[in-house]
Amino acid sequence: MVSLSSGGSFDLTVRDGAHHWHAEIFFAGSGLTRTLLVDGTTLPWDAQWFAHALDELDRHSGFGAEARFPKLYSQGGARAVLDRVNGMDGDYGRSRYLQLLVKRDPLEEPTATAVFGAVAKMSGDYERSQVLKAAATKAGLDTDAKRSAFFAACLTN
Repeated sequence: MVSLSSGGSFDLTVRDGAHHWHAEIFFAGSGLTRTLLVDGTTLPWDAQWFAHALDELDRHSGFGAEARFPKLYSQGGARAVLDRVNGMDGDYGRSRYLQLLVKRDPLEEPTATAVFGAVAKMSGDYERSQVLKAAATKAGLDTDAKRSAFFAACLTN
């Protein structure tokens, strides 16, 4: 469950090329007050747009990894998490999801090699190194497939 503390607020601004969207959520004594402005005009709250905007934000930043990971993993296992990671465009977000996967999954050979493959697509050395260290420690590099995928991820830049 997500909530705002007393006096708290949440603002989100999205420019999609054609329009400027601005969502505000404030804590009020009896609950939350939501406002949606599109190009400066107040519109009724659009929960579907807001959910899509948060999903897009997560795809770029991984800000919702801790909240989204459990559901992804319970519904589709490591494959669902890896599909999410492969659809992301930021190394930090990818790293957050992959590190949660490494902690949760037993990292049998197919999953370990898939994690190493996802890391190979990352460009940032720091984020790559964090996931590689955690995954190699947990999965071990005890098979040719794991070693090959690990070293390929290390050499990719």
